[in-house]
Amino acid sequence: MLSPASAYGAGFDYLVWNRAYVLVRDDPLALPPERRNLLWMMFTENANRVRMAHWSVRRGRWSVKCAMPWAVGPTIPDWPRWCRNCPL
Repeated sequence: MLSPASAYGAGFDYLVWNRAYVLVRDDPLALPPERRNLLWMMFTENANRVRMAHWSVRRGRWSVKCAMPWAVGPTIPDWPRWCRNCPL
């Protein structure tokens, strides 16, 4: 079996993933297109959080990563969506 793998764009939108990723995490295709985003999945999908070891520690680290688009602003292609919809 292949190792779980995925790639994300600058705003953490899913670009590609393999079947092993779907089996271990979630299937991004099961999410509405506007929610196919790593951060949305992590912060809003309870089933995903339950599977993550040490969620409380990881939540803080990812919160910082989620805030990063505000720091780099215009370099993020979907900047307006982040301003409106970041789950934090």
